[in-house]
Amino acid sequence: MPLTATEWNAGSFPAYDRHTLPLMIAAMASHQGWRALMHYAYSQEAPRNQGTPSNWHSYNDPSLLPMLSAAGLMYRRGDVREATTTYVYDPGAEAFFGKDTSAGNSPALRTAAEQGKLLIAMPQTPELPWLKRRNPPADAIIIKDPTRSLLPEGADEATSDTSELTHNWTKGTYTINTARTQAAMGWIGGSQITLPALQLDLKTRNAAVALQSLNDDALGSSKDLMLSIGTRSQPQPNSRKTPFIVEPLAGRMEVKAPAGLTLYRNGPFNQWLEYPAQYKNGRYLIELDGTLPIQWMALRQSKPA
Repeated sequence: MPLTATEWNAGSFPAYDRHTLPLMIAAMASHQGWRALMHYAYSQEAPRNQGTPSNWHSYNDPSLLPMLSAAGLMYRRGDVREATTTYVYDPGAEAFFGKDTSAGNSPALRTAAEQGKLLIAMPQTPELPWLKRRNPPADAIIIKDPTRSLLPEGADEATSDTSELTHNWTKGTYTINTARTQAAMGWIGGSQITLPALQLDLKTRNAAVALQSLNDDALGSSKDLMLSIGTRSQPQPNSRKTPFIVEPLAGRMEVKAPAGLTLYRNGPFNQWLEYPAQYKNGRYLIELDGTLPIQWMALRQSKPA
């Protein structure tokens, strides 16, 4: 049956790494086959409080806005493929209702969701007669003991069965590698991140960067590209007021694309301003010195509207 997540959000505000969440949540939702996904919320504030920073609206949050738009594009057009492997947690009624099962003590469930689609088999029980058990799919991998990891001992990362999503919890990084969206997020600064059409060598320690084709062409051949950038930000110290203090992205990015494109960056008042980029060996070399508040960059044949 269709699954809808009507509310997702970070915990405390302002979570320093909230810019990593939109793409991670959207990638997980696509991989799990969830049919609708809603962030809580774009705006929820009284007119007298308009413009305040809050965990309950994102419209003025410089960490979330660029990554929400990138995540929405990736999710709505189905860039991340649905899992081909199905895991079913089916421990029986006694364990299901009688044991404390959580993300903290259930590595089997955590690692199953990283690799394939995770389903929960609700057991029938006399105490809850309205629960109707549905048998797991015939080809499903059944999980009885949630405390046993599905990864080899000592593993520090998991890759989805589609080979598109990789989560390394030792490094604190998450990468997405699809035909039209390639992205990296988390503690990606200080070491090189290499994807087929995007290479990052950043100085900014914690960030999120997404490269997306804005047409039907795959990355590498598309002539209409968007770079979305999310970094750490916080309201004014001790005041919970805007404007936010934003950490600009610093470092080097390389984008594989056809020759003849012009690079633009977002400017004030919804302007698009040309930005220098060297073209070498089929890649655009982009240098950011950490002084400009850049959240979007476009590579295309003509200036964006």
